[in-house]
Amino acid sequence: MKNHFLKTALLTLTLSVAAVSQSYSFETTAKTATLLDVQTGDIIYSKNSDTPLPPSSMSKLMTAYMLLDAIKDGQVTLDQEVVVSEHAGQKSLEMQREGGSTMYLKAGDMVKVDELLKGVIIASANEACVVIAELVSGSEEQFAIDANKKAEEIGMTGSNIVNASGWPVPDHLMTSHDLAVLGMRLQKDFPDHFEYFSKKSFEFKTSSAPFINRNKLLWLDKSATGLKTGHTTVGGYGMTASFDRGGRKLVAVMNGMTLEANGSARKNIERSKRLKEFADWGYATTENYKFFTAGQTVLEAPVWYGKKATAELTTSEDIVLTLQKGGYKNVDFIAYYLGPINAGVKKGEVIGELSIEKEGKVLKTFDLVAKEDIKAAGILGKFLNNIKNLF
Repeated sequence: MKNHFLKTALLTLTLSVAAVSQSYSFETTAKTATLLDVQTGDIIYSKNSDTPLPPSSMSKLMTAYMLLDAIKDGQVTLDQEVVVSEHAGQKSLEMQREGGSTMYLKAGDMVKVDELLKGVIIASANEACVVIAELVSGSEEQFAIDANKKAEEIGMTGSNIVNASGWPVPDHLMTSHDLAVLGMRLQKDFPDHFEYFSKKSFEFKTSSAPFINRNKLLWLDKSATGLKTGHTTVGGYGMTASFDRGGRKLVAVMNGMTLEANGSARKNIERSKRLKEFADWGYATTENYKFFTAGQTVLEAPVWYGKKATAELTTSEDIVLTLQKGGYKNVDFIAYYLGPINAGVKKGEVIGELSIEKEGKVLKTFDLVAKEDIKAAGILGKFLNNIKNLF
């Protein structure tokens, strides 16, 4: 866009703020880690974020997304009962033999969608994932195709989904960046159902004791709002965690962790503490800065042969950036627009672009749109416009 647009430096908007930078650091032994702000989508911290690794049970977040998307579209309801297939029943038996997570479903069982969702999120039940895959896509094989397509649609760029559970197979891989994006989209796309991820336990008829959530952050940190843990021998320990402190939401992801604690319970706590430290650091070192409100005029651009001499350019969304606290450096706001603008502009029409830059590097861009219609001037108006331009 910029190659075809005039450049206008908004010098009055050059502000002293701190840009997110890796000059301030966070140390982690995790193979990959990502910290993301939910409001802005900005990445606060990145370590090998685009490196695909086995996601283990964190992959179940995609299965939950696919189910919630089907519910949102009206294809499925929470009260709907589903028959457990032979394939899903075999998966349950396989998990019981091999030590995988299960909610002990049997072929022919009737189970509600609400219970399946809880089973996936809280009990991490592998066979529940198969039931969901068959429900939304007809088969687990088709589910993988559909899930990969949906992942691409919502901004996941480096993952390959082969099954619904995350059970280790060679090509089933996800990046920490994609898991962070997925954690963000689950909150933004399904706000009415996101509370499922913060549930600590649930009771089901197949077990005499409640299934307990492995996400110990729900006990350790009152700002934790959920998401998913994972572990396999091949991939190590991982966790995707969400936080909400004073209305500001972060998603933290670590994968490929080696935990020093003895016993699964202590490892779960140690893993949760690492993610808490990660989020603590993010909240302590960064802040969200709002520069423009949706609908606010950013600048006025000249219009040729219009009933108005200038067009007010605005944004259709709030312009908010996640920026570092302290270490202040100038951030430049530069507008690019195709000018002069011809009359006949429609309200909401994209006229240009607002680029937010630091030291020549683009941090983020936003579309600039016309605030109102600008109709073409009559013959007299065009004549006067020519006289004005002549002088």
